[in-house]
Amino acid sequence: MGEYGILKNFMHSIISLEDIQKDNLKFLRLRNFWGFETNWSGPYSKNSDELDKYKNLRDLLTKNFSKDPQNIYFIKYEYFIKEFSKIYLIKIFDE
Repeated sequence: MGEYGILKNFMHSIISLEDIQKDNLKFLRLRNFWGFETNWSGPYSKNSDELDKYKNLRDLLTKNFSKDPQNIYFIKYEYFIKEFSKIYLIKIFDE
């Protein structure tokens, strides 16, 4: 396990990208297939103080996702590129 709770070499899916332009912040909303015990626990994680440094940031990120299961979380872009070394893209075709 990494320093901030992410399991190394385990798959997570990118659900959405959140661009908070007024504060110049970029986040990815990820799904962890392996359970919430190994979610991101670093800066800007669900219970971190960093979310309160910017006015309404916690509300902006969670307003539409308050019913997300615990295995879905946000990670700031800069931390995402440090924690994840590979991205695989899958295109699903209509039958």
